[in-house]
Amino acid sequence: MTLHYGETPGDNIYSITPGGTRIYYDRTFLLSRRESPLTRSPPLNLPYIPEGFIYLNHLPVIIDDATETWPAMKELTINKLFQLFIEDPVLAENDLCYFETNIRNYNQVGGADRLFNDYINGNRRSFIVQWNNCKRETLKVIRSYYNKPYFLPPSVAQTLMGNWFLVSAGFHKGIDYLHKIPLNYDWVWLAQIQGSSLIELRPKYPCEKMCSILKSVTLNKGDLSNNCFLFLKGPYWTR
Repeated sequence: MTLHYGETPGDNIYSITPGGTRIYYDRTFLLSRRESPLTRSPPLNLPYIPEGFIYLNHLPVIIDDATETWPAMKELTINKLFQLFIEDPVLAENDLCYFETNIRNYNQVGGADRLFNDYINGNRRSFIVQWNNCKRETLKVIRSYYNKPYFLPPSVAQTLMGNWFLVSAGFHKGIDYLHKIPLNYDWVWLAQIQGSSLIELRPKYPCEKMCSILKSVTLNKGDLSNNCFLFLKGPYWTR
């Protein structure tokens, strides 16, 4: 889908999504990054989003229609996701990266398969888990369930660093429980496939001088958050 770009009288850059939503960009910050390796020599009017730093009135953006055509929204539940990683020949033969769960017995060799099977068989109902399918062979399988968000310009490419999965079921620790999500990248986008998540956004470099901590941000099924923050409050993917 094509985005239409414009500038406000205050010299801010914005684009308009097909649904009519304006997405505002911080012009000063974007210009300051024009010599970085990923944004070398952009035009002065910046008709795209270098490194994906997108703002809506200088806040992280939540888009509610960017996942409507994704197969994942209709086909993937937690049960089906776990089955996919057990039964798909490509996913099954490639180890997961950075697998971690709050259930200690699963944080060892073979723990991912045991957790997935225990949940499918009804022997485990309460947990939180996160992992990255970092092997390039697995990317094609996972990307068959989603597309690059329509509002991202061509300059923002799909990552070769894998996809993070952040999953929880039956986990209730209350509003004050924080679980850090280890996404150490300059920019991320996060899609809510099922259920809802209550997250806290804490700015990281270079955003910490521009942005404040945002608490109690809710992502619902189908929402996509696009920001340069770390987000820290779970659960993240629920039934």
